[in-house]
Amino acid sequence: MRALAPSVVDSVRPMGPMDVPSIHEDPTDPAPSTGVGGLLSSVDHDFATALLGLVGAGEDIALVSVELRHLGAAAAVDVPEGSAAGGRIGAFTYYAVGILAEPEHVPTVKAACAELVTTLGPWLSPQTMVNMTTTAYLDPVEFAEAWPPAIFDRLATLRVEYDPTRVFPYAPV
Repeated sequence: MRALAPSVVDSVRPMGPMDVPSIHEDPTDPAPSTGVGGLLSSVDHDFATALLGLVGAGEDIALVSVELRHLGAAAAVDVPEGSAAGGRIGAFTYYAVGILAEPEHVPTVKAACAELVTTLGPWLSPQTMVNMTTTAYLDPVEFAEAWPPAIFDRLATLRVEYDPTRVFPYAPV
């Protein structure tokens, strides 16, 4: 990787468990933040142009990180007996975060998140991944979109059978 291009940050090294936050240079202390994330069906040149036009070098945006992760391969294939994993139709995940250091930052960061979602609209997957979204736990429709309908229905049936009194939280449904 180092031979491909100059690096901006080079933190590849052996590390112990306590060094894991340094992978993303995550803060080691709690910080107020908000973000947005989900699945992308595909990416192409137009996607890169749109994304970099919003968050690329020289752009003034209230997000400290916008991350894409490639999925596919084994992540796209369910086990033969089926599982409860959702999000297998996505080609990529995206997640963006902004720090809310002061209360007056909230509207600006939330607007930046909304603008990112609007910009990514043509590439968004119709299905999300529950652990890549920050709002699915508040929105029953978005929560259901985290799984294919048959899996969601199966999970709901199992919930009634094994947790009828709702001891364990299970989002808004």
